[in-house]
Amino acid sequence: MKTARRFSRFAASASAAVALALLAAAPAAAQQQPPRPAARPPAAADTARPARQVAPLSPAADSLLRRLRELPGFTPVEYQGDSATFQGGELRLQGQAQVERQGDRLTADRIIYQQQARLVHAAGNPTVTGQAASEIQGDSLVYDFERRRATVLNGKTTFTQNATWLVQGNVTAEGQSRFYTTTGCFTTDDRFGACAFPDTAAQQPQYHFEADRILMVKDKIIVARPARLYFRNVPVFWLPFIVQNLERGRRSGILVPELRLNDIVQTSSGQTREISNIGFYWAVNQYMNAQISGGWRSGTYKQMTGVVDYLVRRQFLQGNFGFRQYWRDLGGTEFSLNANNQWQPTERTNLGMSATYATSSDFVRRTTVEPGEATQNLRSSFNLTHRFDWGNVALGADRQQSISNGSVSMTLPSFSLSPNPITLFRSSAADPSWYHNGSFTVRARGSRALSQAGDPLQNQRPGRDEHRFEFSSGQDLQFGGLSISSTQALNSNTLGGLPAFDSVSGGTAPALQERTADRGNWTLNTSYSIPLIGNTRVSPSLSFGQEFRRDSLVLVDTVRVDGEPVVNREVQYEQFVTSPMRMSFGASLSPELYGFFPGVGPFTAIRHRLSPTIGYSYSPAPQPDRRQRAIFGPGAGRTQNAVTLSLNQSFEAKLRAPTEPDTATADTAAGGEPRRRPMDARKVTILSLQTSAIAYDFERASRGLSGLTTTTLNNTIDSDYLRGLRLQFSHDLFDRSGVTNQEDNGRFSPFLTGVSTGFQLGPGSGILRFLGIGRERESLAAANEGVIPGQAPQQNLLSGGSTSFTGNQRAVGGGTWNASIDYVLVRQRPLRTTGEGSPLSTRGLETQNIQANLSFPLTPNWGLNWSTNYSVTDGRFGNHRLSLVRDLYRWQANFNFTRTESGNTSFDFSVRLIDLPDLKFDYRENNIGADDRSGF
Repeated sequence: MKTARRFSRFAASASAAVALALLAAAPAAAQQQPPRPAARPPAAADTARPARQVAPLSPAADSLLRRLRELPGFTPVEYQGDSATFQGGELRLQGQAQVERQGDRLTADRIIYQQQARLVHAAGNPTVTGQAASEIQGDSLVYDFERRRATVLNGKTTFTQNATWLVQGNVTAEGQSRFYTTTGCFTTDDRFGACAFPDTAAQQPQYHFEADRILMVKDKIIVARPARLYFRNVPVFWLPFIVQNLERGRRSGILVPELRLNDIVQTSSGQTREISNIGFYWAVNQYMNAQISGGWRSGTYKQMTGVVDYLVRRQFLQGNFGFRQYWRDLGGTEFSLNANNQWQPTERTNLGMSATYATSSDFVRRTTVEPGEATQNLRSSFNLTHRFDWGNVALGADRQQSISNGSVSMTLPSFSLSPNPITLFRSSAADPSWYHNGSFTVRARGSRALSQAGDPLQNQRPGRDEHRFEFSSGQDLQFGGLSISSTQALNSNTLGGLPAFDSVSGGTAPALQERTADRGNWTLNTSYSIPLIGNTRVSPSLSFGQEFRRDSLVLVDTVRVDGEPVVNREVQYEQFVTSPMRMSFGASLSPELYGFFPGVGPFTAIRHRLSPTIGYSYSPAPQPDRRQRAIFGPGAGRTQNAVTLSLNQSFEAKLRAPTEPDTATADTAAGGEPRRRPMDARKVTILSLQTSAIAYDFERASRGLSGLTTTTLNNTIDSDYLRGLRLQFSHDLFDRSGVTNQEDNGRFSPFLTGVSTGFQLGPGSGILRFLGIGRERESLAAANEGVIPGQAPQQNLLSGGSTSFTGNQRAVGGGTWNASIDYVLVRQRPLRTTGEGSPLSTRGLETQNIQANLSFPLTPNWGLNWSTNYSVTDGRFGNHRLSLVRDLYRWQANFNFTRTESGNTSFDFSVRLIDLPDLKFDYRENNIGADDRSGF
């Protein structure tokens, strides 16, 4: 080996610098290094240590070193220090010593270099830095330049992989990515810079692992054996080994089984044990992966799950599909399927498909512990849309299977056609004529649907299957304020037949024949909008319409003789029968009225806006024949003379304008304080009330009937001061008890049939700001809007595989409190009968449900989430979920309890290391309806 040695000494004012270049025969191969991660903040002890200062070299010395570094075929090694002693092939550097070779740098108070052994011994806070991603510090160090291996006694190093890991012990670094540690410890609690022998007890890390042997390969793996887990200085767990894969991205491998202590050791006689997620994950390529796993529940079932995900970027194709197969211990199998796919074959075409199917919806309801799955429908859909130059076309299909009763409804196919609007008599003039730039629009849609009845209630007759076909089309022609529109519709409905039914109570229901009924209609409407004052407009209109029907059943035609109904004959109308054409003309008026009131409190002004819509229509009586009167009813020959009224009103307010300092000017008379200028005022809606339309027919009133033809009235209330508030009321206006005449609405008696309301509260809610509560936290609430500590995400029916997530993805204590309440009331009016032997009244059905959600941080480290569904009618809870989350710095503890509508319950407790998710201590107990052998 050819060797060249040169020694130069240069004097400085305060110290001496020594440089020696040792040139080896073979140059070092250049390697591309990964970018270094952000440096970890140094420990408190490191900050007090002064930085090493090296005296500058003279121009001559600097020129000599530059020439030595540039010699081809040699690898330089540079030394620096306050003093140097070279004797017998050994170089001793004292005071601010430093050795550098190929980008690796060793600094210490004292360095001894042995030329023959190519070893360096360092003492006095030795530190190795350079091309390696992390530096190594310790009490003493031995560095092998040939093998590029550094061994540090009581060393300390860090590296970043999902988190910043601190490793301490007798550390040996080999190359740039491999670390060996003996009698060491490691942790991600890097607040004190040490996990062993801290300076004070207060600096003890919250948790750390101790192990006799530790191997860390950057971006590859961590292996420690045996491992002991400490919380502070208290040992809490012993493991024979710890293995954690650090590779990034997707990779094939064995799944982590979901196996808990209570699944191995049975703690009670009635306890059911369960093992799941035993399987393999296969990363086929960077665009596709597959997973297969199995599970077992004692005394209930064995199951297998498969999932495939794919993504083809060049074809704009992505999706997933999976299945789940059950083998019940009492015999029989169950199967479920889930798929979701999206494809865009061209820039104008979109194709989507989602599928959820189960052979037994009752089995899904009895085995799930997710509240959402117990009530949701199993839905599958297909949709295809394409955009042509002349318009859009959409095709679709849909299937829904009820979890509650197993009924199935399917739409196959459905389509819609939407040609682009056609502009008539196009004109570019600034003031075109009335007929210029008119538009003509055509639309059409249709569907074919099938419904299969589900399981009836006990002693109830099964429902009838139903087959429906619907088609509708429309055309619109508009020139300025003139609008001409027409619609056509055809509906066909077929009800399946049923045999005679004998209930357990002894009642007998006759057989029902299959029935097919077709209904259709067409309308033609013309209107013209005339502006009056402001936003007030009046619109006269003229319309024509006609109906047509046919039915497979025989209709009995009745006539009245001396006021008594007499059966005349049977009317057959298996062919379409049209009603008399009806003509109607009328007008509508839409004014806007305002009332202004002085401000009060935080409001400078209040405005009441009233927006009624008044409409009038008159239709002369057509002349139907007996056949038309029998089919379309007596109303087909009546005159219609009606007026309608709908009302929308709101109370709006303008808040007092806040002020901000005007930095451009200053009022010197006021001590130099800047003047304040007003900012933009904000408008809010205090209360908004919308009332549905009410119709009154003067012709009906002239015949002694109630002129009010509206039978249901709806009101909706909104407000900006209760975030999310929407209050809806529904009233049934007439009591039809004992009414035999179909034209008679009955007695006017408003009855509340439905209430739906819901609102949300939080620190930023308007009502709290109005009351002066939570103003100081308003900015914090805006910054953390929607961030709720420890909120658990919804899980898919075929979720699965890896358990490397805590299930609480949001930081504990990181959000503000939030509460929401939804209330629904549905009622039916009681029926009153007067027949002999009949009760005077029967109680109407009524259901009341409350859905509540509450999320808030109990403390900075505790978070609570609670959601429940309570049936006021039955006096019991339905779906129920309670979650408590505890932040343990690098750990997280979860306490979860869920209960479904079917009575399935689940309790789950787990403690997980966030930086090592597969390291967890958990307990779960599921009680599901499938465990009840009597039901299977």
